[in-house]
Amino acid sequence: MIYDILKPILFSFDPENAHEFIANVLKFINHTPLSLVEESLLTFNSERIKIKVWNVEFPNFLGLAAGFDKTGELFESLSIMGFGFIECGTFTPLPQEGNPKPRLFRYPQYRAIINRMGFNNPGIEKAKETFQKQKKTLPRGINIGKNKITPLEKAMDDYIQCFEKLYPFADYIVINVSSPNTPNLRDLQESKMLLELIQYLKKRIKEKNLSLPILIKLAPDLSEKQFYKIIEDSINSGIDGLVLTNTTIQRPEELKFAESGGLSGLPLRDISTQWIKKAFVFTKGTIPIIGVGGIFNGNDALEKIMAGASLVQIYTGYVYEGPFLPKKILKHIDSFLEKEKANIKDIIGVNAK
Repeated sequence: MIYDILKPILFSFDPENAHEFIANVLKFINHTPLSLVEESLLTFNSERIKIKVWNVEFPNFLGLAAGFDKTGELFESLSIMGFGFIECGTFTPLPQEGNPKPRLFRYPQYRAIINRMGFNNPGIEKAKETFQKQKKTLPRGINIGKNKITPLEKAMDDYIQCFEKLYPFADYIVINVSSPNTPNLRDLQESKMLLELIQYLKKRIKEKNLSLPILIKLAPDLSEKQFYKIIEDSINSGIDGLVLTNTTIQRPEELKFAESGGLSGLPLRDISTQWIKKAFVFTKGTIPIIGVGGIFNGNDALEKIMAGASLVQIYTGYVYEGPFLPKKILKHIDSFLEKEKANIKDIIGVNAK
Protein backbone atom coordinates (compact mmCIF):
# COMPACT_ATOMS: atom_id res chain seq x y z
CA MET A 1 0.00 0.00 0.00
CA ILE A 2 1.20 3.51 -0.79
CA TYR A 3 0.65 4.61 2.82
CA ASP A 4 3.00 1.86 4.00
CA ILE A 5 5.67 3.46 1.83
CA LEU A 6 4.91 7.03 2.87
CA LYS A 7 4.40 6.33 6.58
CA PRO A 8 8.09 6.00 7.53
CA ILE A 9 8.78 9.30 5.79
CA LEU A 10 5.87 11.06 7.50
CA PHE A 11 6.82 9.57 10.86
CA SER A 12 10.34 10.95 10.48
CA PHE A 13 8.84 14.44 10.72
CA ASP A 14 7.61 16.16 13.84
CA PRO A 15 4.01 14.94 14.28
CA GLU A 16 2.47 18.38 14.04
CA ASN A 17 4.49 19.25 10.92
CA ALA A 18 3.45 15.94 9.35
CA HIS A 19 -0.20 16.74 10.08
CA GLU A 20 0.14 20.16 8.46
CA PHE A 21 1.75 18.59 5.40
CA ILE A 22 -1.08 16.08 5.03
CA ALA A 23 -3.66 18.85 5.53
CA ASN A 24 -2.12 20.89 2.71
CA VAL A 25 -2.04 17.85 0.41
CA LEU A 26 -5.72 17.13 1.11
CA LYS A 27 -6.71 20.73 0.40
CA PHE A 28 -4.76 20.68 -2.86
CA ILE A 29 -6.31 17.40 -4.03
CA ASN A 30 -9.79 18.70 -3.23
CA HIS A 31 -9.44 21.31 -5.97
CA THR A 32 -8.21 18.94 -8.68
CA PRO A 33 -9.67 16.02 -10.67
CA LEU A 34 -7.69 13.74 -8.35
CA SER A 35 -10.48 14.20 -5.83
CA LEU A 36 -12.75 11.98 -7.97
CA VAL A 37 -10.14 9.24 -7.98
CA GLU A 38 -9.62 9.62 -4.26
CA GLU A 39 -13.34 9.34 -3.57
CA SER A 40 -13.73 6.21 -5.71
CA LEU A 41 -10.79 4.52 -3.96
CA LEU A 42 -11.69 5.39 -0.39
CA THR A 43 -15.47 5.18 -0.12
CA PHE A 44 -17.71 2.19 0.52
CA ASN A 45 -21.49 2.24 0.35
CA SER A 46 -24.07 -0.19 1.67
CA GLU A 47 -27.61 0.09 2.93
CA ARG A 48 -26.68 -2.05 5.93
CA ILE A 49 -24.26 0.54 7.37
CA LYS A 50 -26.54 3.55 7.00
CA ILE A 51 -28.06 4.84 10.21
CA LYS A 52 -30.44 7.57 11.37
CA VAL A 53 -29.62 9.17 14.73
CA TRP A 54 -31.31 12.34 16.12
CA ASN A 55 -33.22 12.58 12.83
CA VAL A 56 -29.89 12.95 11.03
CA GLU A 57 -29.24 10.57 8.14
CA PHE A 58 -25.68 9.24 8.28
CA PRO A 59 -24.41 7.46 5.12
CA ASN A 60 -22.44 5.25 7.47
CA PHE A 61 -21.74 5.02 11.19
CA LEU A 62 -18.01 5.94 11.06
CA GLY A 63 -16.81 9.48 11.73
CA LEU A 64 -13.57 11.39 12.20
CA ALA A 65 -13.13 12.64 15.75
CA ALA A 66 -12.60 16.25 16.74
CA GLY A 67 -8.99 17.38 16.79
CA PHE A 68 -8.01 16.27 13.30
CA ASP A 69 -9.74 19.23 11.63
CA LYS A 70 -9.24 21.96 14.18
CA THR A 71 -9.89 24.78 11.68
CA GLY A 72 -12.82 23.38 9.73
CA GLU A 73 -10.84 23.89 6.52
CA LEU A 74 -10.52 20.16 5.81
CA PHE A 75 -14.22 19.36 5.95
CA GLU A 76 -14.74 19.18 2.19
CA SER A 77 -11.55 17.18 1.64
CA LEU A 78 -12.38 14.69 4.39
CA SER A 79 -15.96 14.32 3.19
CA ILE A 80 -14.81 12.25 0.19
CA MET A 81 -12.54 9.93 2.18
CA GLY A 82 -15.03 7.32 3.30
CA PHE A 83 -16.40 8.84 6.50
CA GLY A 84 -20.07 9.05 7.39
CA PHE A 85 -19.60 12.30 9.30
CA ILE A 86 -16.86 14.72 10.34
CA GLU A 87 -16.53 16.47 13.70
CA CYS A 88 -14.68 19.79 13.46
CA GLY A 89 -12.99 21.74 16.26
CA THR A 90 -12.59 22.23 19.14
CA PHE A 91 -13.47 25.91 18.56
CA THR A 92 -13.19 28.71 21.11
CA PRO A 93 -14.57 32.26 20.85
CA LEU A 94 -11.15 33.87 20.33
CA PRO A 95 -8.33 32.54 18.16
CA GLN A 96 -5.94 30.50 20.27
CA GLU A 97 -2.39 29.32 19.56
CA GLY A 98 -2.57 26.51 22.09
CA ASN A 99 0.17 25.23 24.33
CA PRO A 100 3.90 25.61 23.59
CA LYS A 101 5.48 23.21 21.11
CA PRO A 102 6.37 20.36 21.04
CA ARG A 103 2.91 19.22 22.12
CA LEU A 104 2.16 16.14 20.02
CA PHE A 105 4.03 12.85 20.51
CA ARG A 106 3.84 9.46 18.79
CA TYR A 107 4.55 6.16 20.52
CA PRO A 108 4.44 3.70 17.59
CA GLN A 109 5.46 0.66 19.64
CA TYR A 110 2.34 1.17 21.76
CA ARG A 111 0.10 2.40 18.91
CA ALA A 112 -0.48 5.55 20.93
CA ILE A 113 -0.35 9.33 20.73
CA ILE A 114 -0.05 11.85 23.54
CA ASN A 115 -1.15 15.41 22.90
CA ARG A 116 -1.27 18.59 24.92
CA MET A 117 -2.40 20.84 22.09
CA GLY A 118 -4.58 23.15 24.18
CA PHE A 119 -7.47 23.94 21.81
CA ASN A 120 -5.36 25.62 19.12
CA ASN A 121 -7.90 26.96 16.64
CA PRO A 122 -8.72 30.05 14.52
CA GLY A 123 -11.67 31.21 16.65
CA ILE A 124 -15.36 31.27 15.80
CA GLU A 125 -15.35 34.24 13.41
CA LYS A 126 -12.82 32.59 11.12
CA ALA A 127 -14.55 29.22 11.48
CA LYS A 128 -17.87 30.77 10.44
CA GLU A 129 -16.21 32.35 7.43
CA THR A 130 -14.71 28.98 6.47
CA PHE A 131 -17.98 27.06 6.80
CA GLN A 132 -19.92 29.65 4.80
CA LYS A 133 -17.71 28.96 1.77
CA GLN A 134 -18.06 25.19 1.88
CA LYS A 135 -20.34 22.75 0.14
CA LYS A 136 -21.79 20.43 2.79
CA THR A 137 -22.32 16.84 1.65
CA LEU A 138 -21.94 14.99 4.98
CA PRO A 139 -23.28 15.49 8.50
CA ARG A 140 -20.96 17.78 10.45
CA GLY A 141 -20.45 17.88 14.18
CA ILE A 142 -19.02 21.01 15.77
CA ASN A 143 -17.05 20.70 18.99
CA ILE A 144 -16.93 23.78 21.23
CA GLY A 145 -14.80 24.79 24.22
CA LYS A 146 -13.61 27.75 26.24
CA ASN A 147 -10.58 29.98 25.81
CA LYS A 148 -7.68 29.31 28.16
CA ILE A 149 -7.76 32.91 29.41
CA THR A 150 -11.45 32.72 30.30
CA PRO A 151 -11.97 32.20 34.05
CA LEU A 152 -13.86 29.02 34.86
CA GLU A 153 -16.77 30.99 36.33
CA LYS A 154 -17.18 32.73 32.94
CA ALA A 155 -16.89 29.54 30.87
CA MET A 156 -20.61 29.38 30.09
CA ASP A 157 -20.34 32.64 28.14
CA ASP A 158 -17.66 31.13 25.88
CA TYR A 159 -19.74 28.06 25.06
CA ILE A 160 -22.79 30.21 24.33
CA GLN A 161 -20.78 32.45 22.00
CA CYS A 162 -19.53 29.41 20.11
CA PHE A 163 -23.02 27.97 19.84
CA GLU A 164 -24.63 31.19 18.61
CA LYS A 165 -22.00 31.71 15.94
CA LEU A 166 -21.61 28.16 14.65
CA TYR A 167 -24.94 26.32 15.12
CA PRO A 168 -26.14 27.05 11.53
CA PHE A 169 -23.34 24.85 10.21
CA ALA A 170 -23.79 21.90 12.57
CA ASP A 171 -25.82 18.70 12.56
CA TYR A 172 -24.87 18.24 16.21
CA ILE A 173 -22.94 20.24 18.81
CA VAL A 174 -20.49 18.73 21.30
CA ILE A 175 -19.77 20.50 24.58
CA ASN A 176 -16.14 19.65 25.32
CA VAL A 177 -15.58 19.78 29.07
CA SER A 178 -13.13 16.91 29.22
CA SER A 179 -9.90 17.89 27.48
CA PRO A 180 -7.01 17.47 29.93
CA ASN A 181 -5.00 20.21 28.21
CA THR A 182 -6.92 23.32 29.32
CA PRO A 183 -6.33 24.06 33.01
CA ASN A 184 -9.27 23.07 35.25
CA LEU A 185 -11.57 22.43 32.27
CA ARG A 186 -12.51 18.97 33.52
CA ASP A 187 -13.93 20.55 36.67
CA LEU A 188 -16.87 21.63 34.51
CA GLN A 189 -17.96 18.00 34.10
CA GLU A 190 -19.38 17.98 37.62
CA SER A 191 -20.41 21.61 37.77
CA LYS A 192 -23.84 23.17 38.05
CA MET A 193 -22.71 25.43 35.19
CA LEU A 194 -22.69 22.51 32.74
CA LEU A 195 -26.30 21.68 33.54
CA GLU A 196 -27.29 25.34 33.22
CA LEU A 197 -25.49 25.48 29.88
CA ILE A 198 -27.32 22.42 28.55
CA GLN A 199 -30.64 23.86 29.65
CA TYR A 200 -29.84 27.24 28.09
CA LEU A 201 -28.78 25.73 24.75
CA LYS A 202 -31.87 23.52 24.63
CA LYS A 203 -34.02 26.58 25.29
CA ARG A 204 -32.32 28.50 22.47
CA ILE A 205 -32.80 25.56 20.10
CA LYS A 206 -36.50 25.47 20.93
CA GLU A 207 -36.79 29.24 20.44
CA LYS A 208 -35.17 28.92 17.02
CA ASN A 209 -37.42 25.98 16.15
CA LEU A 210 -34.38 23.82 15.39
CA SER A 211 -33.73 20.11 15.58
CA LEU A 212 -30.13 20.24 16.75
CA PRO A 213 -28.80 17.67 19.22
CA ILE A 214 -26.48 18.72 22.04
CA LEU A 215 -23.89 16.22 23.26
CA ILE A 216 -21.26 16.22 26.00
CA LYS A 217 -17.83 14.63 25.69
CA LEU A 218 -16.63 13.01 28.91
CA ALA A 219 -13.25 11.93 30.24
CA PRO A 220 -12.40 8.27 30.91
CA ASP A 221 -10.76 9.22 34.21
CA LEU A 222 -13.92 9.68 36.27
CA SER A 223 -15.03 7.35 39.03
CA GLU A 224 -18.18 5.34 38.34
CA LYS A 225 -20.05 7.45 40.87
CA GLN A 226 -19.01 10.67 39.12
CA PHE A 227 -19.75 9.20 35.69
CA TYR A 228 -23.28 8.08 36.49
CA LYS A 229 -24.11 11.31 38.32
CA ILE A 230 -22.97 13.46 35.38
CA ILE A 231 -24.99 11.38 32.93
CA GLU A 232 -28.11 11.37 35.09
CA ASP A 233 -27.99 15.12 35.69
CA SER A 234 -27.25 15.81 32.03
CA ILE A 235 -30.20 13.71 30.88
CA ASN A 236 -32.46 15.55 33.31
CA SER A 237 -31.16 18.81 31.80
CA GLY A 238 -32.04 17.68 28.28
CA ILE A 239 -28.80 16.31 26.80
CA ASP A 240 -29.25 14.42 23.53
CA GLY A 241 -26.13 12.27 23.43
CA LEU A 242 -22.73 11.33 24.82
CA VAL A 243 -19.27 11.17 23.29
CA LEU A 244 -17.26 8.48 25.09
CA THR A 245 -14.46 9.08 25.64
CA ASN A 246 -11.90 11.82 25.48
CA THR A 247 -8.19 11.10 25.96
CA THR A 248 -6.90 9.81 29.29
CA ILE A 249 -4.34 11.15 31.72
CA GLN A 250 -3.83 7.62 33.04
CA ARG A 251 -0.67 5.82 31.97
CA PRO A 252 -0.07 2.09 31.60
CA GLU A 253 3.17 0.92 33.17
CA GLU A 254 5.09 1.03 29.90
CA LEU A 255 4.16 4.71 29.38
CA LYS A 256 4.48 5.80 33.00
CA PHE A 257 7.28 8.25 32.24
CA ALA A 258 5.94 9.49 28.92
CA GLU A 259 5.05 13.10 28.12
CA SER A 260 2.19 14.82 29.90
CA GLY A 261 -1.10 15.34 28.09
CA GLY A 262 -3.98 13.24 26.85
CA LEU A 263 -3.20 9.66 25.81
CA SER A 264 -5.10 8.16 22.87
CA GLY A 265 -4.83 5.04 20.76
CA LEU A 266 -4.56 1.38 21.67
CA PRO A 267 -4.07 1.91 25.45
CA LEU A 268 -7.44 3.71 25.50
CA ARG A 269 -9.39 1.12 23.49
CA ASP A 270 -10.72 -1.14 26.23
CA ILE A 271 -11.15 1.70 28.71
CA SER A 272 -13.45 3.65 26.40
CA THR A 273 -15.37 0.53 25.40
CA GLN A 274 -16.12 -0.27 29.04
CA TRP A 275 -17.44 3.26 29.64
CA ILE A 276 -19.66 2.94 26.56
CA LYS A 277 -21.09 -0.31 27.89
CA LYS A 278 -21.68 1.18 31.35
CA ALA A 279 -23.43 4.23 29.88
CA PHE A 280 -25.61 2.10 27.59
CA VAL A 281 -26.73 -0.11 30.47
CA PHE A 282 -27.27 2.86 32.80
CA THR A 283 -29.40 4.76 30.27
CA LYS A 284 -31.10 1.58 28.97
CA GLY A 285 -30.01 2.59 25.49
CA THR A 286 -32.19 5.70 25.46
CA ILE A 287 -29.34 8.16 24.77
CA PRO A 288 -27.25 7.78 21.60
CA ILE A 289 -23.53 7.36 22.20
CA ILE A 290 -20.63 8.21 19.92
CA GLY A 291 -17.84 5.76 20.75
CA VAL A 292 -14.24 6.85 20.32
CA GLY A 293 -10.90 5.55 21.52
CA GLY A 294 -8.41 3.05 20.14
CA ILE A 295 -10.16 1.92 16.96
CA PHE A 296 -7.61 0.42 14.56
CA ASN A 297 -9.71 -2.10 12.64
CA GLY A 298 -13.20 -3.42 12.02
CA ASN A 299 -13.24 -5.59 15.12
CA ASP A 300 -12.42 -2.60 17.33
CA ALA A 301 -15.30 -0.63 15.81
CA LEU A 302 -17.63 -3.61 16.12
CA GLU A 303 -16.82 -3.94 19.83
CA LYS A 304 -17.77 -0.30 20.40
CA ILE A 305 -21.06 -0.68 18.53
CA MET A 306 -22.00 -3.92 20.29
CA ALA A 307 -21.13 -2.25 23.61
CA GLY A 308 -23.70 0.46 22.88
CA ALA A 309 -22.33 3.06 20.46
CA SER A 310 -24.69 4.18 17.70
CA LEU A 311 -21.81 5.92 15.92
CA VAL A 312 -18.04 5.58 16.25
CA GLN A 313 -15.10 7.87 15.52
CA ILE A 314 -11.45 7.34 14.72
CA TYR A 315 -8.36 9.53 15.00
CA THR A 316 -5.19 7.87 16.30
CA GLY A 317 -5.95 4.70 14.35
CA TYR A 318 -6.29 6.86 11.23
CA VAL A 319 -2.81 8.28 11.82
CA TYR A 320 -1.25 4.83 12.14
CA GLU A 321 -3.31 2.89 9.59
CA GLY A 322 -3.79 5.54 6.92
CA PRO A 323 -6.55 6.72 4.57
CA PHE A 324 -7.89 3.25 3.69
CA LEU A 325 -8.86 2.52 7.29
CA PRO A 326 -12.47 3.80 7.01
CA LYS A 327 -13.14 1.61 3.97
CA LYS A 328 -11.58 -1.43 5.69
CA ILE A 329 -13.73 -0.90 8.78
CA LEU A 330 -16.92 -0.39 6.81
CA LYS A 331 -16.36 -3.44 4.61
CA HIS A 332 -15.56 -5.60 7.63
CA ILE A 333 -18.72 -4.63 9.47
CA ASP A 334 -20.88 -4.79 6.35
CA SER A 335 -19.67 -8.35 5.81
CA PHE A 336 -20.53 -9.18 9.43
CA LEU A 337 -23.99 -7.66 9.02
CA GLU A 338 -24.59 -9.57 5.80
CA LYS A 339 -23.85 -12.85 7.58
CA GLU A 340 -26.11 -11.87 10.46
CA LYS A 341 -28.84 -10.66 8.08
CA ALA A 342 -28.91 -7.42 10.05
CA ASN A 343 -28.48 -3.68 9.74
CA ILE A 344 -26.15 -1.62 11.90
CA LYS A 345 -28.94 -0.44 14.21
CA ASP A 346 -29.80 -4.07 15.02
CA ILE A 347 -26.48 -4.79 16.75
CA ILE A 348 -26.12 -1.63 18.87
CA GLY A 349 -25.58 -2.65 22.48
CA VAL A 350 -26.14 -6.38 21.98
CA ASN A 351 -23.15 -7.17 24.21
CA ALA A 352 -24.38 -4.81 26.92
CA LYS A 353 -27.87 -6.23 27.30
